[in-house]
Amino acid sequence: MSFVMVLALLQQAHAQSKTVTGTVTDQSTSQALPGVAVIVKGTTVGTTTGADGTYSIAVPADGNTLVFRFIGYKTLEKAIGNASVVNADLATDQKLLDEVVVTAFGIEKEEKALSYSVQQLGTEEITRANQPNVTNALQGKVAGVIVRQSSGLPGSSSTITIRGNRSFTGNNQPCML
Repeated sequence: MSFVMVLALLQQAHAQSKTVTGTVTDQSTSQALPGVAVIVKGTTVGTTTGADGTYSIAVPADGNTLVFRFIGYKTLEKAIGNASVVNADLATDQKLLDEVVVTAFGIEKEEKALSYSVQQLGTEEITRANQPNVTNALQGKVAGVIVRQSSGLPGSSSTITIRGNRSFTGNNQPCML
């Protein structure tokens, strides 16, 4: 009798959630988006899309909306209803950011709140450099930034060194005080 009761409870627990699958794509290009966060709204249940933009998630019985989030795209909420397949097309989010400086320790501050000088490099200076890639366009534009091409061939990779490449200890990384 107890074995039947356990089976009934397991079946009831399984019936309380359902699996929803789908594909997340870019709205303008229809290309699959890997790494998109897919979350059941109001819960901690979530997953991410794979390399091909597909996902599979176990939705609790009380979950009725999926939230799709990805950097550079607008957050999208889609109702599940009785569907077992929910596809999503994300639209790009082109917001302009206020001028923010990210320090070596990853702290974001406004430029006027810093106690040291900050250099800015605008798009005009980069495009005026007439370089085939953005990395090479940085050469000579910002103090302390050195750009070296690995070879003189067009399209070759470049190395960016910030703060110089010499030290007394042999460690070139910023130190945390």
